[in-house]
Amino acid sequence: MEELKLKGKNELDTQKLYSEYYIKEYVNSNQNKSTEIRTSDGILVKFYATENIHAFTRSKSFSNTKIERTFDYDRARKLSYIKQVIMETCKEEILKKDFFNKEKNFWERHYFVPSKKYYIYLIKDKKGNFVFKSHYSLKTHKDFLKKWKFFGQK
Repeated sequence: MEELKLKGKNELDTQKLYSEYYIKEYVNSNQNKSTEIRTSDGILVKFYATENIHAFTRSKSFSNTKIERTFDYDRARKLSYIKQVIMETCKEEILKKDFFNKEKNFWERHYFVPSKKYYIYLIKDKKGNFVFKSHYSLKTHKDFLKKWKFFGQK
């Protein structure tokens, strides 16, 4: 998979270029509707403009969503991976994990698409479709094994 290497005049300009790429590649920007991307066995994964910021920024805290997000060059460069990984995945490969949402005070089910050292984080909408939430890569094999164990895999 080939990484993106977009470069603006400054970080804000570069962030704007990656945002435009995400909208163009994953969202139908005419009406802010999701582009349909399907897994190898036909499962729909939707992408919305509102999740654009999660595609190339990172929070310092996984559990605290109110913390300011910072631009993440690693995530941004791997934006092009998302479509390819999803299209090469089948339903049986999608991992699920339940988390307790402290802010909303209820359990949520989250879904993860693993691909070697790369994960795509999904949720399900009210219609049962998968919706892109974020993505991240793991730098070392040790990080990969730690996450793999966290998601209940052996």
